[in-house]
Amino acid sequence: MIYLKPFVVNQFGYLDEPQKETLLIAYLQYISAPMPLNLDNREAWLLSRLKKLKQGKSAADQEKLDLIIGVIGAQQDQIDDLKVNVKMIRDQEE
Repeated sequence: MIYLKPFVVNQFGYLDEPQKETLLIAYLQYISAPMPLNLDNREAWLLSRLKKLKQGKSAADQEKLDLIIGVIGAQQDQIDDLKVNVKMIRDQEE
């Protein structure tokens, strides 16, 4: 058994629909994404969900999902480049 930190939901009744949907996604990640729940694990979780979602969709919907997956992948590459640059700057400062 793995113990997780509490997932606190405050004043659920006052949230509007987009906030509830965001909360639902956060909860799904909380219970099914690999821990620790950092940016890399959240992105990997989201990409795997999007790839599963493609199955059984029309060609047009699959194409849209492929675009979304491609954008997320490109942003991952940019973040990885930024991490490398920050590490190089820190190493030079030492």
